[in-house]
Amino acid sequence: MIYISPAYEKLWNRSCESLYNDPDSWIDSVIKEDREKVTADNKKIRSNDFSDGNTLQYRIVRSDRTVRWILSRSFPIRDGKGEVYRIAGISSDITELKLLEEDLYNAKITAEAANKAKSIFLANMSHELRTPLNSILGFSQVLEMEPDDLTEDQLEYLGYIKTSGYHLLEMVNDILDLSKIEAGKFEIEKKPFSLGSMLSRLPLTIKSLASKKKIKLELNISPEVDLVTADEVRIKQVLYNLLSNAVKFTGSGKRIGIDACVKDCTAIIEVWDEGIGIREEDRDRVFEPFVQVGGAESGKPEGTGLGLAISRRLVNAHGGYISVKANNGPGSRFTVMLPGATFSMMNQTINEDPEPKLEKTETGRRGNILVVEDNELNQRVITSILEPAGYRVHTEQFGKDGAKAGREGGFDLILMDIQLPDMSGVDAMKEIKGVSGIETPVIALTAYAMKGDEKKFLAEGFDGYISKPIDVNNILKTIERFLKK
Repeated sequence: MIYISPAYEKLWNRSCESLYNDPDSWIDSVIKEDREKVTADNKKIRSNDFSDGNTLQYRIVRSDRTVRWILSRSFPIRDGKGEVYRIAGISSDITELKLLEEDLYNAKITAEAANKAKSIFLANMSHELRTPLNSILGFSQVLEMEPDDLTEDQLEYLGYIKTSGYHLLEMVNDILDLSKIEAGKFEIEKKPFSLGSMLSRLPLTIKSLASKKKIKLELNISPEVDLVTADEVRIKQVLYNLLSNAVKFTGSGKRIGIDACVKDCTAIIEVWDEGIGIREEDRDRVFEPFVQVGGAESGKPEGTGLGLAISRRLVNAHGGYISVKANNGPGSRFTVMLPGATFSMMNQTINEDPEPKLEKTETGRRGNILVVEDNELNQRVITSILEPAGYRVHTEQFGKDGAKAGREGGFDLILMDIQLPDMSGVDAMKEIKGVSGIETPVIALTAYAMKGDEKKFLAEGFDGYISKPIDVNNILKTIERFLKK
């Protein structure tokens, strides 16, 4: 031992003299858990093995019983021939750094636990709200498709129930979307699709809302608007939000419209209205979450204040841009710019999808369906949809009973809820599919409707997926598609 820095005494709280007398005495201060690796490293250094750079972190217990973290670096000093003739080392106190690292790690664990708890809460909230909404919207659709059995007032009240139900569903979806976007868990699935075709059909989604207020909708789509590479579902969500807002904030008998063109391979879509307008000082704020602003005419704010915040984030995720300015006259003009557009001449026609009709057919003619669903109201909703459409329906409330019925066969298709009282619908499905010779399609019919749930359940082995609340047209088309196979 040639030289020991006086700083050793401050760091180790031991005398330099003790180290001169016993060069290995410093190891006695190393805590038991770290001593083995320190001893092994010391042996490597003495054998002139510096292959690993010989940097080591360990803890010591000083004579005052305090624990300190040490960072030691050892390096060789060589002569002119390259032979090692001396070894030098530097040790530093890194206790504060390690404490900071520990605090950061604990904060990370706490944040991850909080995010996990938040995700579980949102999933449960979505499930619990969608379950009663399934009954509200399901029965509304069934009654609406048999208008001859209802009075004019009853039809009007039914419309209010259905509209309120979908409004609540929209709020649930908005909260979930914003939470996922802010958590960085929102995925955009970009694929080429016909933007022109979407824009042509978009007015159909707000037709009933606009007709009630006698609002005229004008569509001006340049013929070159065609393919754009984007997430079709999310772009439709953005444009529907803008269009429904235009209806909401525009007075009776006025106009709203959509203008669209392509410039420099960027699709430019403008949604305008002759409504109450937005004050200039509020035009950036309207894109912030939960912000509601009055119009230029001090109109009362409506909605949750989430739609435009979500829209901006979705457009930004596509590398695009959304803004708002005053319309040429009263009202507002929202502009969405989407990169990745191509040119093509196309016919802009609006073809209305016929409203789904619940045509009564002799029960059992179309097939036998097993419904495994623990909620009695949801059982009645599904039965009320399927039996008039010609299906014979058998219901089971528990997973074990549903699995038993499915294994015994005799069904053309099985609709399986996921959250059952006694077992998971996933396990019940696997019990059915585990029986040799049974190839009955099993479709997940569930209130678990968050992003990725469909992919997850299909990966588990389900043949199809239908989310709640049930859409009558969707469930009938899905069943028909499987029974045709």
